[in-house]
Amino acid sequence: MDEGMNELFDEAYVLTDGGMIVRALVNLLTNAIRYSPSDSVMEITLQVNNNQAICCIRDHGIGMTAAQLKQLNQGVNMLPAAHAKPDAAGSLSVGLIMAMTVVRHHQGQLTFHSELGLGTQVFFKLACDGD
Repeated sequence: MDEGMNELFDEAYVLTDGGMIVRALVNLLTNAIRYSPSDSVMEITLQVNNNQAICCIRDHGIGMTAAQLKQLNQGVNMLPAAHAKPDAAGSLSVGLIMAMTVVRHHQGQLTFHSELGLGTQVFFKLACDGD
């Protein structure tokens, strides 16, 4: 096992469209990588709490403004207004919008915590059987 990696196993079962969930996670991880310095560390945790599987992706990248965070947490479709043109990283936020759609389709929740210059935490929550 690589340095800095820990493995802890609990059993939990989540009924999903596996391909869609994998695509959503890849999109979230891609964003974390895209907006972080190449030498930074990304943390990924998975826990089960109150019949919810909770995946947290934490980066130490550029973070988001309070206005951006509010938009995301309200589930606002950012593509037409805020991202009609690519941002500094060349992104149109299509992957993020897709991830939000997939999570909603699975009756889950996607929330964001962020501070400009300090990075972002994305919480991906789905109902599960197990605790």
